[in-house]
Amino acid sequence: MIDYRKAQVALAKAGFAPGPNDGVWGPSTCTALLAHQAQRQPDATLRALGRAAAVELPPGTRKITRLILDGVPQKAIFASAQVARLDMPVTVLSILPVQSELGALEVAAQADLVRVLTHEIMNSLTPVTSLARTGADMVAAAAKQNAGLADAQTATETVARRAEGILRFVESYREFAQSPDVHRRVFKAKPWAEEILRLGVTHSDQREIDARLEVEPKSLNLSADPELLAQAVLNLLRNAVRATAGVDAPVVTLLVSREGHGRCRIEVRDNGPGIAVDRREDIFLPFYTTHKGGSGVGLSFARQVALAHGGSICALDADEGGANIRMVL
Repeated sequence: MIDYRKAQVALAKAGFAPGPNDGVWGPSTCTALLAHQAQRQPDATLRALGRAAAVELPPGTRKITRLILDGVPQKAIFASAQVARLDMPVTVLSILPVQSELGALEVAAQADLVRVLTHEIMNSLTPVTSLARTGADMVAAAAKQNAGLADAQTATETVARRAEGILRFVESYREFAQSPDVHRRVFKAKPWAEEILRLGVTHSDQREIDARLEVEPKSLNLSADPELLAQAVLNLLRNAVRATAGVDAPVVTLLVSREGHGRCRIEVRDNGPGIAVDRREDIFLPFYTTHKGGSGVGLSFARQVALAHGGSICALDADEGGANIRMVL
């Protein structure tokens, strides 16, 4: 059996550590991280621990586990097989990250559901809205000649206005069913991020917000769809601004940095109340919102954009004390 206390020490030396809300890593997490790290840094101790961890998974079996890749919690398939080499059994361990594929399938299923629901709702609601507006206009014309129709005018106008509002609401959700088309190009990260941050904190209820920008390195170039990515990050920034509404000295930080293997990391952090651990996956579901008056589309759209770029998105704790929404592309 593997000594997981030694595994924790080896992983810590390699730069791995549990997040503040992860608790203590269990055997499956240690096993996956050890195997992944053994590929990236072939340290003798890690290789030995990785081979020992492979024994925990019987040959010919596989399971889905969670591990940290590029700073983002992701699901991966962990498989074990045994082959004969020089008449000696050798255990072969493989790790296949599948978070992007699973996320893409989930988003596609949600989009199909939304497409069907909005189609049926629109078919029924469109004539109702038209009739409600016609009735409201007729009552308004009659009320000019008969003051006793004032209450009826108010009632019909309210019905017509609410029907039109619901119709616009449903139409906005139809956009969710359309997968975004990515038009990649290379562009400078710093001027792009400066403009997005400036737009994101504008019209923040006249509050003074400490808007901070971190671009590492300063000469960083991004290979992405600048318009699509800008809309996603704007949604994240506006959520961060909204989250700091009750904070005396609000801070919103936009970070863009280079990661290994040709990836980049984008973070939007704030010093608001943060996001409860049990809601950190739900917030990316379409129509799910914790804000009064929120549409529940912004974060699900950001997830679509991340997946369309072959990346991922997650919610973490921020150094500033609030939420940290991290995208890795």
